[in-house]
Amino acid sequence: MDLKTWAPFQSTLESQICARMTTEEKEKVVQFGSVTGLFVAVFIAIPLGFGVSFGVTFGLFAKHPWALVIMVGWITVGILLLMRRRQMARELLCSTQWAKQMGYKPEDLKKR
Repeated sequence: MDLKTWAPFQSTLESQICARMTTEEKEKVVQFGSVTGLFVAVFIAIPLGFGVSFGVTFGLFAKHPWALVIMVGWITVGILLLMRRRQMARELLCSTQWAKQMGYKPEDLKKR
């Protein structure tokens, strides 16, 4: 198991693909994961932290209900973007040399 390409809830097929990646392919996956981590921070973690600390604790949402609407909308957009990034991750894994040789497609990863 390579910690650079490990992910929670990774399927057996995804693990097999990651185990056979070249150095350049691993670098692409690490870069992709870093950007995805930023997406999680900007669209999920920070808004939720803001909402709990200011919205609930200090009563921001009671004074300005539109702030709650904006926060929920922002998080919803983030969830949609993360769903798209998950599809992009499947495409990235299937673009590796070994996955191409084996004939794997992104749909194959989704099933497992």
